[in-house]
Amino acid sequence: MIFLYISFKVRIIALFTVIYLLLASVIFLIYDRQSNSKILYQLRDADLKTAQTISISLDNLFTSIEEMGGLMAENQSLIAMLQKANQVPAGEKIQYREYDLSSLLKELKNPIIDDLSFLSSDGYVIGGTPLYKDRVDLIFGPSTVKQLSREHADWLDMFRIQDLYTQQIYSVIPCTIPVYDGQNFLGHLVLFLNEEKIFQNISAYNGSVFILDDNNLIISSARKDFLCKDFYNKMQLTYFDISQDVSTVLKREDQREIVLTAQYYQRRNWQILIMSDPNTIYAQEQFDNSFFISVSTICIITIPIIAILLIIYISKPITQLQNTMKKVDAGDLSLRNPYHKHDEFGNLSTHFNQLLDTVQTLLERISLQEEQKQNYRFQLIQSQINPHFLYNVLELISSFIRLDMKDTALLAVQNISNFYRISLSDGVNIIKIQDEVQLLKQYLCLQEMRYREFMKFTVEVDEAILPYTIPKLTLQPLAENAIYHGLRSCKYPGELKVQGFLEGGWIVFSVTDNGVGFPQEKVEEIMQYKNHQSFGIQSIIHRLKLYFGEEILFEITPCSPGTKITLKIPKKEQ
Repeated sequence: MIFLYISFKVRIIALFTVIYLLLASVIFLIYDRQSNSKILYQLRDADLKTAQTISISLDNLFTSIEEMGGLMAENQSLIAMLQKANQVPAGEKIQYREYDLSSLLKELKNPIIDDLSFLSSDGYVIGGTPLYKDRVDLIFGPSTVKQLSREHADWLDMFRIQDLYTQQIYSVIPCTIPVYDGQNFLGHLVLFLNEEKIFQNISAYNGSVFILDDNNLIISSARKDFLCKDFYNKMQLTYFDISQDVSTVLKREDQREIVLTAQYYQRRNWQILIMSDPNTIYAQEQFDNSFFISVSTICIITIPIIAILLIIYISKPITQLQNTMKKVDAGDLSLRNPYHKHDEFGNLSTHFNQLLDTVQTLLERISLQEEQKQNYRFQLIQSQINPHFLYNVLELISSFIRLDMKDTALLAVQNISNFYRISLSDGVNIIKIQDEVQLLKQYLCLQEMRYREFMKFTVEVDEAILPYTIPKLTLQPLAENAIYHGLRSCKYPGELKVQGFLEGGWIVFSVTDNGVGFPQEKVEEIMQYKNHQSFGIQSIIHRLKLYFGEEILFEITPCSPGTKITLKIPKKEQ
């Protein structure tokens, strides 16, 4: 009852003080109970994600090395050299020991690959630098070659070598790639990967990341003096089973707690370990608790003063702020609250204005992110377009060479080189129509070489449209579709005609063939995205809409005979 007769100012001060004390006490108790466990959980979760990231990075690296080695194993000069080496008796192969492979190493352009050698089918080492030769002779031989796979790449155990000149010790990991001449096995290409360059990203984790082999020996760490040492002995830890992905808290022999996170890397039977020390975070957390108490105490003292100021200034500033908020709520984000006095409401007004600034910034950022998202989707769809005729062209070139049609083979090589030079275009997805037309011509020349019995083509493009831009590889899939679904199946000489011209404010392309044509029901399936075999056409439409918006026209018109595809896009400069 006495509380009812107390002045309004005193009530506000008392209520604020009591409420704040209760809230501060509850928050502090909850914070103190949960902070340590929450920090530990976040630490373990972050370490597990880091280990997974390293695992994915290693997997991508090894896959790229295998693909690179596979392409190198198809080198015709190397195949010819291995054919000769396999025909020479073992005692006479000394001439191949010093075979210079430095030019091939430069062609790889991969700093991770330190050296390469070849193994003949009977295990004789061909080429390589003197740095590795003695150790390679010890590791490889006829018995080792018999155990290597002839179907896919093999990764062997890491071994250490010493530079004969600098005396520096290196660790290398060999990768073997089988080499074939048609159906005949010739030997293996051996790539030697530098351990320090493979795991160079580990140095960013302050020595807390370790990679172990199946014997718990450290094969990679930022601390090079730890290499080839037993992890548990070096770290003063009791061994525990890490055969699966796990994050746990262990105690060292000095009774200090550590968080040990393990990620099993199945491809090499390795363990990726991340060791973190939570004690430093706990110490920081104790400091934060003390700081929290200090701040709370200061706030308790200042609350009565703040309450009095609120009573004095509460009416006019809040009304003014409310009016501003109503106008902002109506959609006028350009307004700012004009109250700028140096008091609590002045701060509130300033923060409100800052909030409006932040909202405007966020809206602009969201708009930019949407644009970036569209660009990313565009690039994602663009990356799915892969000219899959590469292997057929290589077979075609090989046939020309076997038939001693060297000039024709050279022309095919020039066409495929120009095609990929334009199609790769330094990763740029938007090119000029002039480059797109040139890319199309290179593709059609290659296809005409391959299907010369039933295919002829003409390309007629108005020069006025050449400076405008278009998503890369737009016309080529349309021509490819006409060849494979129209001309290739007809029993008479086929013709393919590509035209491009201006029509008002539009650029129009048409691809016409006199092949077997599309039934009307199949055309409807393609245009309604019901035909899973029409990914090329669907992806073209999708990419064009991402770049030009919905203002495009795409039509498939059955003819007699053949099919006509018409594409209309707006003019757009780069």
